[in-house]
Amino acid sequence: MIDLLLKILIFPGVLFIGLTSLIVEWLERKCVAYMQSRVGPTYTGPQGILQPLADFIKLLSKEDIVPRGADEFMVDLSLVLIVSLATFNLFFIPFTGQAIICFEGDLLVSMLLASVTAALIFILGWSYASPFTRVGALRLVMQVIGFDIVLILMALIPAIETGTLSITNISKGIWSALGSRPLSIIPHYIAMVIFIIGALAEIEGDPFDIPEAKQEVVAGYLTEVSGRKLALLHLARDMMLFRAFALASAIFVGIPFKLPMLLSEVVYAIILLIETILVAILGFSIKASTSRLRIQDLLDIFWRKVLPLSLLLVLVVCMIRVII
Repeated sequence: MIDLLLKILIFPGVLFIGLTSLIVEWLERKCVAYMQSRVGPTYTGPQGILQPLADFIKLLSKEDIVPRGADEFMVDLSLVLIVSLATFNLFFIPFTGQAIICFEGDLLVSMLLASVTAALIFILGWSYASPFTRVGALRLVMQVIGFDIVLILMALIPAIETGTLSITNISKGIWSALGSRPLSIIPHYIAMVIFIIGALAEIEGDPFDIPEAKQEVVAGYLTEVSGRKLALLHLARDMMLFRAFALASAIFVGIPFKLPMLLSEVVYAIILLIETILVAILGFSIKASTSRLRIQDLLDIFWRKVLPLSLLLVLVVCMIRVII
């Protein structure tokens, strides 16, 4: 019981998730700055690594302003649920080789929770009763509805290859599955790239920051959010970003070998974190090298190009699975 409580609260639980999510934000800011010939965070901590934590603490001390006409109860409820689900969703990632929550079908539950979190962000934006927050919230819904389909299809590809819907089992079995069916390797890694792009769309990373386009809708659904609420929303966004890259690492890259029991949890965590960093750098490269799309262009690309390609990849992997 105490062991489970320590896992939930410390490692690989809430404390580990919160601190690592802030480090992922720092990595994002440094990588994008480097790719755009800027400096990025520098002063707070070594190489500015404590800057996201300093920003979080600063926002916690700011005044929390709720505009007239906003549904404060729905705003508070949505915010609590967003942060809770963003944290809970990371319990499905096998950082130590075995996730805190692990069962057959947890991959689908994790994808569902990510969609519910996006729906709660829509409710939060709509509850502020501002034209900017509502337009941003509507754009978010249109974006998520489009790319959630692709994300689920791409997440199913490693599940089909390994014959399981458990994230932990996929992570442990993906290397042997690809080794026994080498023809799956090319569609597998194409699916990985599409999954990363879809994950950026789900969390509104460039070039998919359409719901918070500053030139059009100020900050979208974040326009009226301030103080503690803004701090918690930024933290939830960091957790969602961390979860997206960690999930991609777990199901598409996985653990290439079995480890002895001694210190295996720590080594598993180090391996998965290194893989997550490499996947994150790929995602940040896409963010730094692209410009924002218009919402109509994004949906056109999704329905006419990305969705058909995703269906084709699933079909190809299914055929390889049946034939070989």
